[in-house]
Amino acid sequence: MNTGKMAQFDLGKFLIKYIWVIILLPKYLQLVFLIALFLFAAKKNLHTARRYPAFVFFFFGFCLLHSLSIFVNFCSGNYPTERILAAINTNLIWYVALAAFVLVYSAQKTDRRILGKYALINLLILFGVYLFARITGILKINYLLDSRSLWDTDFINEEFTLRFCGLFEYSTLVSYFTVLMLPMAYCYLHEKRHGIFLILLLCALCYVPVISSNSRMGMMMLAAESVAIVLFAIHSRYKNRAVLFELFLALSATVLLLIFAPKIFAMIDSMIWMRAESTNTRLALYMESISIAWKNSPFIGMGIKDWFGVIPLGSHSTYVGVFYKTGLFGCAFFLLALFGMVAEQLRAVKRKNSPFAKLNFICTLIFLVMLLTEDLDGVNWLIVLFFVGEAMNVQRIEQGETKCVQMVKATC
Repeated sequence: MNTGKMAQFDLGKFLIKYIWVIILLPKYLQLVFLIALFLFAAKKNLHTARRYPAFVFFFFGFCLLHSLSIFVNFCSGNYPTERILAAINTNLIWYVALAAFVLVYSAQKTDRRILGKYALINLLILFGVYLFARITGILKINYLLDSRSLWDTDFINEEFTLRFCGLFEYSTLVSYFTVLMLPMAYCYLHEKRHGIFLILLLCALCYVPVISSNSRMGMMMLAAESVAIVLFAIHSRYKNRAVLFELFLALSATVLLLIFAPKIFAMIDSMIWMRAESTNTRLALYMESISIAWKNSPFIGMGIKDWFGVIPLGSHSTYVGVFYKTGLFGCAFFLLALFGMVAEQLRAVKRKNSPFAKLNFICTLIFLVMLLTEDLDGVNWLIVLFFVGEAMNVQRIEQGETKCVQMVKATC
C-alpha cells in the first residue's frame, strides 16, 4: 500500500471546494490563511517530486524584482503606511501563488470530475446570492469578520443604477470568478452525459450575475467562453454532424447579423460607452501610471502603488500594473513567464491529445485578455486560484481525464 499517496494533501481540490469560505475572509486574513494552507500542504507533500516548468523561474524573478522595488522606493520615497502594507501583501501573495503552482503541478494528479462538481456548486451559490440580492434588495451584509456589498452604486449614461457585487470585494470579480469556474463545471456536466440544453442553461445562468455586475469586459469574454463551450459540446457529441450543425449556426448568425446589424452595432456601442466616465478615468489612470513609472524609475518600477485620486496607480490592468511596479526589467520577466506558460499549456494540449485540454487552453487565453482591465493580484484568492488552475492545465493526464476523453469519443 502506498501510504505516501494516501497522506498527500490535495491543495487544488481544497481551494476549489472552500473558495467561498476564503473569499469571505478579509484581505489580510486571506493572506494569513493562504500562507498557513501552503505551509500545511508543503509539509504533507514533501515526498512528492519537486519539479516545475522553466517559466516559473521568470515569474519568481518578477517577484524578487518587485520585492527589490518595494525596498528601494520605501527607502527613497514617502508613502502612506496603508500603501506600503498593500504592496507587501501583493508581493507576498505572488510568492504564495507560485508556491501553490509548484505544489499542485508536482503533486498527485487531481480528478477534474470532482473539481467540476465543486465548480458547479460554486456557480450555483453565486446565482443563489444573486437571487437573494434581487429578491430582498439588501445592499450590504455585515458579518463577524467583515462587511460585503451585494449591490454597489454605479452610473450608466449619467443615470444612477446598481451593479451586482455578489459578496466579492468589488463587482468586476463576479465575471472573473465565473470565467474561471465555468470550464470546470462544464467538464463535470459532460462527464455526466448531460445534454446541450443543460449546458446552455448553465451558460445562461452564469451570464445573469455578470450582466448585473455591469462589467463590459466580463460580458464580452464570458460570451466568448460560452460560445467555445457550446461549440465544443456540439462537436464532441455530434461528431459526424457537427460540421453541418456549426455551418448552420454560422449561416443563421450571418443572416441575423445582416437583418439586425444596426441594432446589434448600436447595442455593442452602447455597452462599450455605457460607462464613459469610467472608461475615461481608466485611460487617464493607465497613462498617468506609465508616465510616473517611466519618469521616476523606468527599470525597476515604483514598487508601491501611490494614489491617483481615490484609485491606486498601476491598478485596473495587470499589464500596466506590472510596468508600474517593476519597470522594464519586470515587464521582461513577466512577459517571458507568460509566454512560457502559454507555450507549456500548448505543449500539454498536444501531449494529452484531450479535447478538454484544448478547451482549457482557449479559456486561459480568454482570461489573459480579461487581465487587460483587471489586476490579477487585486485580491488574494484570485491569483492563487488562477495559478492552481494553470498548474492543473499543464500537468500530465489527470485522474479522471482519461475517462472523460473516452466518454467524449464514445458519444461521438
